[in-house]
Amino acid sequence: MVDTDVTWWYIRLGKEVKMFEKKKMSIDFTLPEYRLLKDYADNRDESSSSIINSLVGTFLPLKPSVKQKLCDFCLEQYSESIKELQNASSFDEQDAAIEGAQWLNLGRYFKLTDAESAELKDNNMKRVMLKDGYLIIPKDFIVLKDTVAPAEECMYAGVVEARNGSKFGIPHFVFFSNYKYGREYDDELETKVYEACEKAFPDFKKFFNMQIQMPNAASAEDWEDPNFLAKMKEWDKAPTFALFNIVEKGDPIYWNSINPNYEPPFGAMIVRTNDTEK
Repeated sequence: MVDTDVTWWYIRLGKEVKMFEKKKMSIDFTLPEYRLLKDYADNRDESSSSIINSLVGTFLPLKPSVKQKLCDFCLEQYSESIKELQNASSFDEQDAAIEGAQWLNLGRYFKLTDAESAELKDNNMKRVMLKDGYLIIPKDFIVLKDTVAPAEECMYAGVVEARNGSKFGIPHFVFFSNYKYGREYDDELETKVYEACEKAFPDFKKFFNMQIQMPNAASAEDWEDPNFLAKMKEWDKAPTFALFNIVEKGDPIYWNSINPNYEPPFGAMIVRTNDTEK
């Protein structure tokens, strides 16, 4: 049996380390943090240096993907604690406020740096070769096969996105065509794409049939009509599907003097083979 207290740090290198090299250093603690550390060490009958080493070894090497999940979870718990705080009695209010603050602090601690965000983004992306260049999309996007023609015979790509998709667990679907912009998509293409989505994702038809046509306001007075507002709320909660073009890197419609640092949705874009900035 492997002694994880000794070897876990070097497991991936296939080495067993009997003793870690030690390095002395002085640390300036603020008084509240010093008291927290001392009390914790006394209660566990453990040295302060052992606790600090454990904290550093546990939290500092976290992969960006792990940090992102921890950050999301902590901020979700913070949101829940705020709701509980609103309904808490005066007796429980202080405890609820402390718990909320702790979840928020943890969420801020696990927030990714810009470099970590870039690393996570790179690790979560994949390439699909096109007729001239390649497409960059998140790994969890579903690629539809031969909707118009194979990817390597097409110049452009598009995506099927459902409004409220994350709420219903509806993925994104990628299709290929020779249409650069979404305004060029015709009904025939749209039908083919949705049929391909249905084949690729068993629940697609169920969610597609849940769509509700957006109510049309005939006049400003409609926005004061309770029946019209009820229909708008019903529409707002339902999924709505649409096809969008995936941008070509450097397209001046998106990258221009007004918006020179344009960030395409989910980082999805087309890169041409003559683009030197790969």
